[in-house]
Amino acid sequence: MDTENPLRVLLDTSALIDLHHIAPQIADRFPGASLGISVITIGELHFGVLKATAKTRPARLAFLTAVSERYRSPFDIDAAVARKYGALADSMSLAKQQPRRRANDLWIAATAAEHNLALVTRDNTDFNTIEDHLPALLVT
Repeated sequence: MDTENPLRVLLDTSALIDLHHIAPQIADRFPGASLGISVITIGELHFGVLKATAKTRPARLAFLTAVSERYRSPFDIDAAVARKYGALADSMSLAKQQPRRRANDLWIAATAAEHNLALVTRDNTDFNTIEDHLPALLVT
């Protein structure tokens, strides 16, 4: 890997959960990489805490707290990301898919595309119709 220009990676929510709970060795695939997340992922984790059962809520809240501490500067949604989101949603629509069903995935993909980040996901079917618009799509 080029140490002067390390790989810049955006983890989608499924990859983040895998990395921290199921398969921490995922990080070994990206030595020296700069790992980041989107504010959309933070929102999805907050939703997960709110919808959790009394039994699972403490673990989910602890995970959210750890993620918030580890990724202190998640990528925000700004006008440039919003324009990219519109273009990606249009691409999905032209492919006869329902972009509203995958809105959060599209926001994360738009963030990766706008910031020239490799997107890491567990399931590339979330992104198969827009993969050509992404700098790189890496499946865990």
